Amino acid sequence: MRLKKLVGWGVMLFLTGFVYLSNGWAADCTILHNFAGGDNGANPLGSLVTDGTAFYGMTQTGGSANHGVIFKVNIDGTDYTILHSFGDGTVANDGVDPLGRLILSGSTLYGMTFGNINSNPINFNISFGTAFKINTDGTDYTILHWFGDGSALGGDDAFPHGSLILSGSTLYGMTMGSAPPDAGGTVFMINTDGTNYTILHTFTGGPAETGDGCQPEGDLILSGSTLYGMTSGGGAVGLGTIFKINTDGTQYGILHSFGGVQVGDGAFPWGSLTLSGSTLYGMTRNGGAALVGVVFSMNTDGTDYTILHNFNDGTVANDGNQPYGSLILSGSTLYGMTSLGGFFGGFDYTGYGVVFAINTDGVNYSLLHIFGDGTVADDGESPHGSLIVSGPTLYGMTNAGGSNGMGTIFSINPQPVNGVCGTSNGGTFTSAPTSNLCSTGSPTTVSGSGPWSWTCQGVNGGANASCSANIQSQGVNGACGSANGEDLLKAPSSNLCSAGKASKVTGTGPWDWNCSGSNGGTTASCSAYLEINGACGSANGKSYLSPPISHLCNSGTPSAASNNGQWDWTCMGSNGGTTANCSAKLEINGACGSANKENFFTEPTSNLCSAGNASAVTGKGPWTWVCVGLNGGSKANCSANLEVNGACGSANGEDLLKAPTSNLCSDGKASKVTGKGPWDWTCAGSNGGTTASCSANLK
Repeated sequence: MRLKKLVGWGVMLFLTGFVYLSNGWAADCTILHNFAGGDNGANPLGSLVTDGTAFYGMTQTGGSANHGVIFKVNIDGTDYTILHSFGDGTVANDGVDPLGRLILSGSTLYGMTFGNINSNPINFNISFGTAFKINTDGTDYTILHWFGDGSALGGDDAFPHGSLILSGSTLYGMTMGSAPPDAGGTVFMINTDGTNYTILHTFTGGPAETGDGCQPEGDLILSGSTLYGMTSGGGAVGLGTIFKINTDGTQYGILHSFGGVQVGDGAFPWGSLTLSGSTLYGMTRNGGAALVGVVFSMNTDGTDYTILHNFNDGTVANDGNQPYGSLILSGSTLYGMTSLGGFFGGFDYTGYGVVFAINTDGVNYSLLHIFGDGTVADDGESPHGSLIVSGPTLYGMTNAGGSNGMGTIFSINPQPVNGVCGTSNGGTFTSAPTSNLCSTGSPTTVSGSGPWSWTCQGVNGGANASCSANIQSQGVNGACGSANGEDLLKAPSSNLCSAGKASKVTGTGPWDWNCSGSNGGTTASCSAYLEINGACGSANGKSYLSPPISHLCNSGTPSAASNNGQWDWTCMGSNGGTTANCSAKLEINGACGSANKENFFTEPTSNLCSAGNASAVTGKGPWTWVCVGLNGGSKANCSANLEVNGACGSANGEDLLKAPTSNLCSDGKASKVTGKGPWDWTCAGSNGGTTASCSANLK
C-alpha cells in the first residue's frame, strides 16, 4: 500500500507542480514529538491545550494498560511526561479510551473518557465513561462522575465523545448515548468538585419534520448564558443539527437541520462550533458538492446560513476532505484540518489530510500543509482534532504517521506571501509594460493610458502590492507603496513608495514619510499605523473578592469585567492588533457556620462553614476547626462548646448524720449545701447543660 502511494505521489507532483507553487503553500511544518505506543501513548484523537509554556493532551491508546494517557510536553517538544495512564489499576473503575481534549483552569485539568474499567461483579462489561480532574503536575487524579451510574435524576446517559467547557465552578458537556432509538445523548452540567450532576436535555433524535438532534460528538460553546452545539444525527432529515440551550436547561431549540447534498448542504458534523461576535462557524464531515464535507457560517439566531467552502469540489487542487475536528479563529482567518485528502486526493488514494486557512467571508482558501506530501520527514497522518494557536504558530496532533506510525505533535508557521512589484514599477515607458510587472504574486491587467497601474496580488492572505509605471517625458508623481495605511508592529523599511523616492521614516508609531516625485511630479505623503496587541495585565489569573478594576491590561483597551467570578474581560488591541482574553478568579473568604460558638453534647459535623471548606474538627470538647477560604480567601477560626448536664453524686438520697461535703455531683459544679437535715444542693450544668437538684436525709 505504501509503495503504491509513493508512486502516486510522483505522478501527482508531475501533474500538479505548477498548482503546488501557485497556491502558495508557504508554511514551515515541524514535528515536535512522535508518539511511540507502550508507556508513551499513541493515536491521539483530540486537541492540545496550553498554559503558555507547555502543552497538555491525551491519547486514545498506549500507556501501561493500552487505554490511553494524559501527557505534558514543553512547547518546543522537550520534556515529554506521562501524567496518568488510564486503566493501569491505580484507580478503581478508571476511565479508558479518551476521545476529546482537556481543558485547563489554573493548575487543574478537566476531561472525559469514552469508557471505563468497571469492576461490577454483576455486569463487568458495562463501561459508560467518566469525567475527571487532575493537577498539571499529575497529582490528585479524581473521578468526578461515572456515566450511567444511575446518579442523575431521571436517568443518566453514556459515552462522552467530546470535551468539557468551564464557566465559574460549573462544567458543561455532552454524551453521545447508544445507538438510536435507545438513546440519543444528553447535555449535562456538573460542579468542578463532582457535585450537582444534572441532565439539562436528553436528545430524542429524528428524522421528523420537527425532529430533535441525536448523538453529539463535539463540544459545547458558551456565550453569556446560552450554550451552542451540534449533533451528528437527527434533525429534519437525520443528517445532524445545530442547537442552542440555556445553561439552566430552558429554551432548547434547533437552529439548523443539515440537509445534505440534495439541498447543497453539509451533513453529519463531528466537531464543534466556533463563535465570533454573533456568528458561528463550523464544519461537517460529509455532504457538500463532493459529499466530503463543508465549511459553513451562521448567525446565532439561525439566520444567514452560508456555505463558505465545499471540500474537494474541484476548485482547489489536492484539497482535503472529511474534517473530524473544529475550526479556530485568529483575526479574520479560520484555520482547520481534514482527516483525508491532500496530495493523493482525486487519484486512487484518499490522502492523509491537510491544514488549511480560509477568511471568515469564505475567500482566500489556501492549503498550508499537506500531510505525507514528502516535504516533512516522518510526517503525521490523519488529524482528528483541532489546531490551537500560540503567537504566530499553529499546533496540532495527528492520529497516525510519524516515525512510529502512532501519531505526532506538530507545529506550523503560516507564511502569507505578499505581492511585490517587479522592476517595471516606477519605470518610464513609451508604451504599457508587459513584463517584469511582479517579482512576487500575480499581476492584474495593466490599466490606464500612461502612467499605468497594476496590482501584484499576494497569496495565503498576503498583502497586495500596487504598482505603476510612468509615461516617458512626463513628470513622475510620488506614490505611496503598500506599507502606506498598514497596521505594523515596527517601523516599515520596505514597500514605502511604489513611485518616487522615500524620505526617512519618522515617528515612533504611527510613522510618516514622503515619496518624492521627479520631473516636476507631485510628492505623496505616506504613513503607517502602530499595531498594538492587547496583553493581559497583572490582574489576569489573580483572585479577588470583587471584580478587578485596575491592572486589567498591560496593553490595549479593557472591556468591562463580566460574570460574577470567574470574571472575564478582553484587552482589545488597536490598528489590527490581536485581542487578549483575560480572567480573574473569585476569591472566597472562609466564614464560620451556625455551629460556631454553639453548645453540643457531641462533636459537630454540620453547619461548620457558611463559606469555604471546613478542616477536620479537633478536640474532645470544646472543639475547634478552620473554614478555609478559596482562591486565596482568608481562613476563619471556628469553635463549639461542650455542653455538660449537671448530675447528682452518690451522696444524693443517702441518710446521713451530718451535712455531706463530698460525692455531691458526678457532673457539674455543686452549690452550697443548705438546711440542717435533710440537706439540699444543686449540680449546676455548664454551656447550657441542665441543673440537677440533689438532697440527702438526716439519719
